[in-house]
Amino acid sequence: MNKQQVRSRIEELGIIPSIRVSTTEDALFAAEAVARGGIPIIEVTLTVPDAINVISHLVQNAAGVIVGAGSVHDVETARRCLEAGANFLSSDGLDPDTVTTAARRREELLAYVELHIEQGPVLERAGLPVGCVTSINGATRLQVHLQGMAGHAGTVPMAARQDALAAAAAVILAVEQRCTQQQDLVGTVGRIEALPGAVNVIPGECRFTVDVRAPQDVQRHQAVADIRAAVAQISARRGIHSDIVVLHDSAASPCAPWLMQQIDAAIAAQGVVPRRLPSGAGHDAMAMAAIADTGMIFVRCAGGISHHPAESITLEDAQAGFETLCRLVRNLVIPDRGPVRTLPC
Repeated sequence: MNKQQVRSRIEELGIIPSIRVSTTEDALFAAEAVARGGIPIIEVTLTVPDAINVISHLVQNAAGVIVGAGSVHDVETARRCLEAGANFLSSDGLDPDTVTTAARRREELLAYVELHIEQGPVLERAGLPVGCVTSINGATRLQVHLQGMAGHAGTVPMAARQDALAAAAAVILAVEQRCTQQQDLVGTVGRIEALPGAVNVIPGECRFTVDVRAPQDVQRHQAVADIRAAVAQISARRGIHSDIVVLHDSAASPCAPWLMQQIDAAIAAQGVVPRRLPSGAGHDAMAMAAIADTGMIFVRCAGGISHHPAESITLEDAQAGFETLCRLVRNLVIPDRGPVRTLPC
């Protein structure tokens, strides 16, 4: 979407939709349009390849939303973000020293609604083009360190081994077993390292990560506690020393029930059966939840693939997602305030 298309879309809709742009110039224009637009109902989400991706790794969310939600609290953080993004603000004459003044206040916003591909296979398997998100999963990431005893692969009897990798394998199976016991709970061991890493040496040391996610924090916390207990039990049984460090812990972000009801209605109005599902991946709505009620609309994607060249959706599904968003905005009713003025869409 180029600058003229961004301008036309903003003027046509009278709202700030979720805009995907491909250049820094277009991103800056869209950001300026938000600043000039008063109080938008739908905040803008900017996706600039490379620049925004780098920033998102540093501050855990897209830069525009982080600033809009007031999550960048100091100039140093802003400067690091700006440097990673090739100074895309200062190059356009904007002042990074005043970035914290861009934070919006809750009273300025009616709601935040995000339209996004599902990044999973649930809608595809259900044969549905769109769905309503109930909650963005909370996540806990652990770094597990197991210390055993390295030994010769040929001379140490099986019963006498303190194999750190074998202990890790048992823990991995325990994670899988625990996280298949409850719906919507997921657990993943995504990275593992065994040392010394020689073909003829029993691994004496092993490090691996555990990622646990769930739409309810109580569910996630209990699973993490059970996994910790499994690590301790397996280590004790195998004569292994274990240590666990929490790398990341973020709370779940439930969507507002009143928005979910109206998203369901917008989906049903198209003749599609409403389907609710949690989001296993993090989204900008998690940051915006600090200052606004949030909702999310998911669009079916092929094979549940995302952030990959094979990521794709159909034109028809994109239209269904767009129509859902437009119907929601056109018919938006705010609790205790009534309908919002009709917006062209």
